[in-house]
Amino acid sequence: MAEIVEFRVPDGNGRTLLILGLETDASEHALYLTFSAFGPLYSVRVHQNAPVAGPGYYALVKFYSARDASKAQCACNQRPLFQKSPLKVCICTRQRPFSQQGLGLSSYRCRELANHFLGFNSWSSRIITLQNISGFEDEENDVEEVRTLPRSRNAKYLCIQELTFPRYGIRTRGIGLAELNVDPSQEFLLAANNIQKLAVHRALSDAFQKILIIVLGKSLYLCLFFHMYILFALSLRTHLSPWKWTPLGGCGLLPWRFISRGTVHPFWWNALSQETRALRDLTSFHRACKTELFHQTVGRGAV
Repeated sequence: MAEIVEFRVPDGNGRTLLILGLETDASEHALYLTFSAFGPLYSVRVHQNAPVAGPGYYALVKFYSARDASKAQCACNQRPLFQKSPLKVCICTRQRPFSQQGLGLSSYRCRELANHFLGFNSWSSRIITLQNISGFEDEENDVEEVRTLPRSRNAKYLCIQELTFPRYGIRTRGIGLAELNVDPSQEFLLAANNIQKLAVHRALSDAFQKILIIVLGKSLYLCLFFHMYILFALSLRTHLSPWKWTPLGGCGLLPWRFISRGTVHPFWWNALSQETRALRDLTSFHRACKTELFHQTVGRGAV
């Protein structure tokens, strides 16, 4: 069964474990050491039982992968682990939606997740541009005033980062924007430096969010989804499909105009909805419009 792992806050059923029967001396650190052996964790939370449930604690452990959560539940249920009494480990199947659904992960968590699934040195990033666009929205300012320090002490920086996966032949870019109203009593250069770092982190997180990791058994596929532009790359750790595979320049990329039933594994062909395939003719126009609009926006504020 295939599973899609995104660089976003994990949601949906099957990825959270409920641990019952914790003793008073149980800690989040002990739980993290125990369950992180099955896969990367997003969060570990320990809570006190309700008064009607008696003394003790329970914990919620959230995985990025439902497959890892299922393995941990089977291996740890009704076992003492790090305490004397056995623990009851259940998979949460009914969860209320929370406000963090759909949010992207921080750049630190993105790097941690990529290193786990893809391995170290499997990706690299570089900053394309990092510009001060403070005062860009003020239409009354002329070009010279835009290049100078805004009177309102409003610091805003735009960063564009490129994310590359050499082993998979995939490359994408992310955009990060950070803004802060600097207090007059605060040093502006120090505040600007912090805003630049925040913009860089947000750009890297945005680039990672365009990547989908598709786990199919012991095989691993890496997929880049950028609006209506989809690229597939076959992992070096998987065997080649007997179906016809048409790489471009040896990098294993298949843009929309090359996707057909004879060039894509039947699993992926069936996974593509008819609505999505119908939009492939609009891909070039859509990307051209966004690229032109972006260059016009950045070009006006370029130094």
